[in-house]
Amino acid sequence: MSIKSSSYTKKVKNELVQMENEKFCCRWAELAAIIHLRGYIILQRKVPVLTIIMDSNSVARYVFKLLKELAVTYPKILHRQSENTLHDYFIIKIEEEVVLKEIFQRLEIKNEHNWVNMPGVSEKLVNNNCCRRSYLRGSFLAGGSINSPESAYHLEILAEYETYAQIIVDLLQGFEIKASLRRRENGYYVYLKSAEGIMEFLRVIKAYPALLYMEEKRVIKSLKNHTNRLVNCDTANLDKISKAAHQQLNSIETIEQLSGLSKLPLTLQTAAKTRRKYPEASLKELAELNQPPLSKSGMNYRLKRINQIAYQLKNKT
Repeated sequence: MSIKSSSYTKKVKNELVQMENEKFCCRWAELAAIIHLRGYIILQRKVPVLTIIMDSNSVARYVFKLLKELAVTYPKILHRQSENTLHDYFIIKIEEEVVLKEIFQRLEIKNEHNWVNMPGVSEKLVNNNCCRRSYLRGSFLAGGSINSPESAYHLEILAEYETYAQIIVDLLQGFEIKASLRRRENGYYVYLKSAEGIMEFLRVIKAYPALLYMEEKRVIKSLKNHTNRLVNCDTANLDKISKAAHQQLNSIETIEQLSGLSKLPLTLQTAAKTRRKYPEASLKELAELNQPPLSKSGMNYRLKRINQIAYQLKNKT
């Protein structure tokens, strides 16, 4: 992920954690997604401990708040720095047996000693439409990244286990958002590459500031592209007009030198004089300036005849 994308992802996540879920069921769905994607069960002295690893300070504080409100616990938060990347990350540890029991029941984890055989997502957690939105929101907070709208459109969510990556794909499908799934070295990536898909995803998870910003940038980008197309089209037309005018002026000069313009029919003489007088005019403008005025096709025919006559004169000499 580029620095620019990382910065924008952080901005979007900071906005999301400011907009709290009001419903109890939705908050559990959001927390479940975070635990599914960034939770690990380790054994300390044969006792299970749930750890959640986040790479965002604001999201880590938000997870702490969710745990405090939902499970009535004050987990430990440890700040660490990666030796390889020097990035900060935060470890949230839940050790209380009663709290863990409630979390495992909510997430329907029957064997807390075997996190490798990942359970699916409980239907109770995503039974309602609002909870499905919250689960996707939690997934993005835990493993999501998004490119700044000024660059290429790309949003992805990293899940360590294919089970949860596929669940995200299925939930997105329920909102008519088509996502792709790809395996990489460090896990499974669910990703969106269309502007429409990303905007709909932001709408689903209620990331409204990011959605409005993307819509604004998309309009600006569209206007710039449209302007560039018009400029390119105008430039191409000007080049075409310039080349045609240059050839016509050369033909008129050839005729004048080899036989004289007076030998031309009067209609072609008038057309030649008009072109000489207005060397930069377009075909349409020449037709209107001719005396008497002509149609565009009429002027085009006369100039083509001048080119043909000049070509024939050249080939005779």
